[in-house]
Amino acid sequence: MLDDMLALSPWTHELSAEHLGRVRGAIIVREFAAGSTVCRKGDPASAWVGVIDGLVKLHSLSPSGKSVTFAGIPAGGWFGEGSVLKGEPARYAVNAPLLSPELMAILGPYVKVSSLLGKMAAQLIESPVTAVEIKYNGDISTYNSSVLKASFLGGLLENTIEERINVVNADVVAARRGIKISEQKSAGCENYAALVTFEIKCAKGDLTVAGTVLRGEPHIVRLDTFWIDLVPTGGYFLFSAHKDRPGLIGAVGNITGKADINISFMQVSRLKPRGQALMVMALDEPLKEKHIKELLAIPDVHTAKVVKL
Repeated sequence: MLDDMLALSPWTHELSAEHLGRVRGAIIVREFAAGSTVCRKGDPASAWVGVIDGLVKLHSLSPSGKSVTFAGIPAGGWFGEGSVLKGEPARYAVNAPLLSPELMAILGPYVKVSSLLGKMAAQLIESPVTAVEIKYNGDISTYNSSVLKASFLGGLLENTIEERINVVNADVVAARRGIKISEQKSAGCENYAALVTFEIKCAKGDLTVAGTVLRGEPHIVRLDTFWIDLVPTGGYFLFSAHKDRPGLIGAVGNITGKADINISFMQVSRLKPRGQALMVMALDEPLKEKHIKELLAIPDVHTAKVVKL
């Protein structure tokens, strides 16, 4: 679980294997029961704290004595770095978890999926988001899904706002940015035990992404009309919409080969033979802009985008 949490933390992707190993070796894992206190406001801040599993609440008391929640931190999130760097006491009280262990055992893996789908969508869209329709199908449809909505929005808006999105402020942040949120739930799910789908409306063009959990791992299984099976690894992925025809995959491979970039995984989803298709490639390194232009110059290649997941 610790490795999964580190993989969800964007800053770890910039570390070398040696430095990541040093970070992992310095981590002290502690477990907190539901409703317990992680730290109190004013306590000495001696460590940067990450959430391996569950969800914690950062809060403080107002002058009137009312508890005011500032953020909900899901798995893969970190807090307290500011106080540590400045040598200040903790600014907030922290409690864990907001969800019961039983509920987190069910929804926890989908929190990760939702966050990853948000990050993926943020790198694929080309214009501001105006609306998001969320569909919960299967086993997860009977539970309170607000944490999944907040996790998706957190991933989607991660690089555009400084404010942390949580179950308390998700709707407010979305409304402030002009994003209309709607949700649907259905017990039916044709191919999976559960599926969460995000249909994103943008000023120019729309995007649909969906994910599930298989064997305890997050799987991205849909991009627009194409069904895929992608396990995010913390690396780079090339998504290319194209017309299915002989020689096209070889032409793409020729460009990545000349760029000395290794392909560790490839998948093609097509609507019909010689029809519209989607190619997904896992790359050891990102393609440069000149390589993207070369890909788009290949006849029948419509789009080519590299996403880090």
